[in-house]
Amino acid sequence: MLPNCTNFKFIPLQIKTLGENLVIIPTYNEKENIENIIYAVFRQPHDFHLLIVDDASPDGTAEIVKNLQQKFPDRLFMIQRPGKMGLGTAYITGFKWALQHDYQYIYEMDADFSHNPDDLPRLYASCALDGADMAIGSRYLTGVNVLNWPLKRVLMSYFASYYVRIVTGLKVTDTTAGFVCYKRKVLETIDLDKIRFKGYGFQIEMKFTAEKCGFQLKEIPIVFINREYGTSKMSSGIFGEAFFGVIQLKIESWFRDFPKKAIYIRSPDAAQRNPGGPSATSTIAVEFFGLPNKARNNYRRHGEVSRIALRCIRATFTTFTEPACRPIPRCGHPDLQSRADT
Repeated sequence: MLPNCTNFKFIPLQIKTLGENLVIIPTYNEKENIENIIYAVFRQPHDFHLLIVDDASPDGTAEIVKNLQQKFPDRLFMIQRPGKMGLGTAYITGFKWALQHDYQYIYEMDADFSHNPDDLPRLYASCALDGADMAIGSRYLTGVNVLNWPLKRVLMSYFASYYVRIVTGLKVTDTTAGFVCYKRKVLETIDLDKIRFKGYGFQIEMKFTAEKCGFQLKEIPIVFINREYGTSKMSSGIFGEAFFGVIQLKIESWFRDFPKKAIYIRSPDAAQRNPGGPSATSTIAVEFFGLPNKARNNYRRHGEVSRIALRCIRATFTTFTEPACRPIPRCGHPDLQSRADT
């Protein structure tokens, strides 16, 4: 028998929906690259928006962005921070901004063209069409696809990823990759305020946490090209944080309850319009609080999840097609717990 839960409420979201795809680029002293990378992103076939998170670059990077905002007022946005605060916190700031503005696919990308903007549609397709929750542009999936790096740095990066896989058990060949697409639900599920790494260890922590939450990570092979202009932000401190931090990350995971992956239910009309991904106006996020992994696996099939959700909220799909509402049932029915234990 399916659970009959009626403890349900709407939470109105006071947001402005700007678009579907948002690319986040942290910057510090990137005046040689910033204008070109902005134009390169906007030349892509999809309607990508850009959020620049600038850490008070003394070289005038923010001024260049401000001038371009006059040309792209509806696609180019910027957050200026008071100082250099780290890569991880820049992305966290951008993630929160993206969620507030209802973007469905959120990307990480460098400003220096080491990540080719022409690969953005491939990351999008992986999440929107191929079912990935997190698409990773991988340098090492098909060998070592890195150009113009010194051999010492290539070896350090490659074996660092190997070391992370051994310690954490991550099934990702490029664990420190910074060219990533997230589905919205990944960033909604992860407690972003608990992500503590600031440097490149941040990339490891995000992948590790996403996998622990039950999301599907998929790698897409890319060619990584070393920057031509500007200077790298890599330092021994950043490398040390990643090297020693993964051990602590793994140990803490033994005693930590990771957030539950929400069950997303899509109306039939949304499935026809967008077979591979959610729709901002027809996706229902149903969170069964306290539901163990085994129980969630029992409800993975679309039809079964749909019936449970419909019983819990006593409504039809079309009730929840308004973009300003998100249904969140507080569902702790004992039937769910009993089925998890079977």
